[in-house]
Amino acid sequence: MFKISTEIDDIYLSDFNHDDDYENFKYHDDEYYDDDENFENLNLDAEREDLDEEREDPEEEKEEEDTSTSLIFRTKRTSTVWQFFDEKTLEHPGLPVCKKCDSKFSAETGISSLKRHMKNQHNINIPQVITQQTKLPFLCIDPWPTKEKQERDDALVTWIIADQQSFHVVESKEFIVAINKFDPQYIISNCQQIKDMVISNFEVRRSRIINDIKCIPGKVSLTSDMWTSTLTTEAFLGLSIHYVDDKWVLRHFLLDIIPFKVRHTGINIAEHIIRVLNEFGLMNKTLAFITDNESTMVVCGHEIANQIQQDFDSLAF
Repeated sequence: MFKISTEIDDIYLSDFNHDDDYENFKYHDDEYYDDDENFENLNLDAEREDLDEEREDPEEEKEEEDTSTSLIFRTKRTSTVWQFFDEKTLEHPGLPVCKKCDSKFSAETGISSLKRHMKNQHNINIPQVITQQTKLPFLCIDPWPTKEKQERDDALVTWIIADQQSFHVVESKEFIVAINKFDPQYIISNCQQIKDMVISNFEVRRSRIINDIKCIPGKVSLTSDMWTSTLTTEAFLGLSIHYVDDKWVLRHFLLDIIPFKVRHTGINIAEHIIRVLNEFGLMNKTLAFITDNESTMVVCGHEIANQIQQDFDSLAF
């Protein structure tokens, strides 16, 4: 029997039995040939293919080999185990081959398996490679958590209010640099956020004042004065409160500053002051109202006194 193998490049004839019927079944690419003529043609075709392969450009073959090799060995090897294995052998390119015993491993073999081979077969222990973490060249600073940042925002808002600073001071380049030097973790809020904080702080303190006034055991006295700004010609009315607390200590503080955009008549001034008294619950606690002797303020005093008297007369005992 004739047998043709396509697993290797050479085509060969194997021994056949002369006693059997003369059959020329030749296996090639899943096809069977049943006569001598086809077999001879197949043999000729195989010889032509061998000649064509020999005529190929050797430079092209070298280029393809270099390309495949560069793809295989592109990965950087950092473990010391690779000094005992060769991945560039001609017989097994791309596969790790032990330099001691020529044992071949698959491309997917891990470092641990290669170390185990060296220890069990050659009594060589491969040490662990210790790599240092890469340090960034710049300083990384995490911002403060919410609670700590709120504490610093409150301190900044208190300074702006007490020192009468502009909201835009927080956007000054020099101010930001100074704060970053003092506290690099603090992220400064912009001027709009600072403005909202100031208003929120004002509302909180105003509600506290209202609660404190409710706790005053006796009567209160009010002093008032009006002045005009020399820069903007806007008028403002200041209203202060005076009282004695439960420990017989004289207390006083600025209750409100009222901007005036209407005519400075006694009636208009009295309406603004009465609105503030109602807001703080002082209509029934006011004992005296002290102003200068300007005609508009005298009219204002009479108007407030009349309003307080009406409220007192309307009380039911």
